[in-house]
Amino acid sequence: MTSPVAGAPAPSEVLPSGLDHDQEFTSLGIAVRASASGLYSAFAFTEHDVTGLVALLAPNETRTGLEGWNPLLREWTDALTAAGPVPSSEGILHEFRIFEALYRGRGASGRRTHPEHIRSNAPSGGNGTWWQGFDETDEGFRIWNADGYDSPDPLSALYVLAPVRHEDTLDAWAWALPGQQGLRPLTRYLMHAAKVRYEERLYASSELVHTRVDRSDAETEALLRVLAPTSTGRPVSLDRIRTAAALLDRGQFGPQGLLWTITQQRQLVRTVSIAVDNLRLHTPGVRRHGPGSTWPETELAVAQRVIRQVEGDQVQLEACRERADAARTVAAGITERALNEHRVWLTLVQTSVLGAILTALTVVQAFQYEPPLSRHLQSPVILLLASLALALPLLVLRSARAAVSTPYRWLDASAVVLLGVAAGWTAVVAWGVHYGHAPVPFMVTVPCSGAGGLLAYGAYHCWDRRRSRPD
Repeated sequence: MTSPVAGAPAPSEVLPSGLDHDQEFTSLGIAVRASASGLYSAFAFTEHDVTGLVALLAPNETRTGLEGWNPLLREWTDALTAAGPVPSSEGILHEFRIFEALYRGRGASGRRTHPEHIRSNAPSGGNGTWWQGFDETDEGFRIWNADGYDSPDPLSALYVLAPVRHEDTLDAWAWALPGQQGLRPLTRYLMHAAKVRYEERLYASSELVHTRVDRSDAETEALLRVLAPTSTGRPVSLDRIRTAAALLDRGQFGPQGLLWTITQQRQLVRTVSIAVDNLRLHTPGVRRHGPGSTWPETELAVAQRVIRQVEGDQVQLEACRERADAARTVAAGITERALNEHRVWLTLVQTSVLGAILTALTVVQAFQYEPPLSRHLQSPVILLLASLALALPLLVLRSARAAVSTPYRWLDASAVVLLGVAAGWTAVVAWGVHYGHAPVPFMVTVPCSGAGGLLAYGAYHCWDRRRSRPD
């Protein structure tokens, strides 16, 4: 079907890839195929987040009985095969095949015989009991729903028999209305039903909830086992706590974690609830004849089942996440207390060291004591002590695993380089004094001091990379 229709958009071989979710019904193209044996017409459309195709195949021979359904279906499937590889069903919401026929008679005419005719001629086969009951609209349309709701394939079949006198009404309900564009009531109803079927199929193919819960609980229990010694006052390795907590965090906040899953479930419930509201809005009024529920009741039951299942799974995941959050809170508290104790201890060490140095210098000055240092070593030792005084507080902070942002790394690097330069200068001058080569030439002290600074910076860089590497 490639011939355009006057006054309508020309058909396109490629459907749009980007969809405007706020866009109302838009016709993408209408096409027909001239044929003496029948009517072939199709149109493509987009509405919000859905792109759809509606095709009509109808014979011109009105005397053809229900046995004409199978040739039409073969013609349709042959055309799809000739069009090339069938696209993946991953993005396909659903495919509905509606087989229509007209019957003569009024009222109760054919109510007993029509089910048997449907069973004998249905392309989907007469297996099961679906054909024994049907729904009837006020116009006399009789609808059989042959859908296997447990089938993984996104394909359903409806069989509709309508009185001959209501042929135009049937076309307006299921296909098109002359001079008007837009989805007809049946097509719109099926579009919303397809959304429910798609969400159900997608959710059924996702990872089982109990698998997610078991994995998260196992990670939570692993963290609790690491924390268990603290309940009896025994020490525990902070690295083990951090490793277990990081593993739990990845399970909570990763793309497949509980947080993402729970929020996606909320979106799913909202999406299906909107589809249910639209289903109710466009549900045809029908009466049931024979066993089973009406077709609209069955569709609504499927939607309600999806909502109940997702909400039930959401409760389990939220409870699981609460357990994980409680364990993470305990781990954070223990880690913070341990780090505070570590900082206090390191601060005490720093204060003690600096206090000892200041006390020694004060005593030296008070007693006018002259250290037994060569005058050549005095300047390097003073620089070494000053660089130690600068580096010691930074060492305390970094040993406590305080976070270091990039703008402040230069201070750490500068302190380390200064300490390396001072150590190199002190070492080369001490060597010179010891072996009687003092004063050491300038051309020797400068390269040795620079080498000490480079070695210190290289050691700091390796330590910082290893420390910043994720567990």
